[in-house]
Amino acid sequence: MIAKHPQFIEALEERKKVRVKFYSVADSGVLDLVLAPMDYGPGAEAADGPHRYWLWNALADGPTRILGLAPQQIVDLQVLGETFDPSEFGAGTCRGRFAGNGASHRRARRRRRRRP
Repeated sequence: MIAKHPQFIEALEERKKVRVKFYSVADSGVLDLVLAPMDYGPGAEAADGPHRYWLWNALADGPTRILGLAPQQIVDLQVLGETFDPSEFGAGTCRGRFAGNGASHRRARRRRRRRP
């Protein structure tokens, strides 16, 4: 998890956009984007795989709209005051909380509550 994991979960719960600086393997450098948090958890292809921060990039095209960032890729995260509507994600693209089951979001929330 990143140091600002609680802020990510708070942004997810309050539907606030985040500014994320992250290392992009495809671009071989750090990108700085405003994104909507979708979930924190493993990918759909491997339920027991490593957890990622799932974010929605409204400005991208096609399948690249959904970013699954490993914790070590994230350089910085800031919660913004701007809210988002999950219906912007489009049918069939939602994960976790916005997919209707909220399973991995609830797991992350339980983990956060256990911390001293």
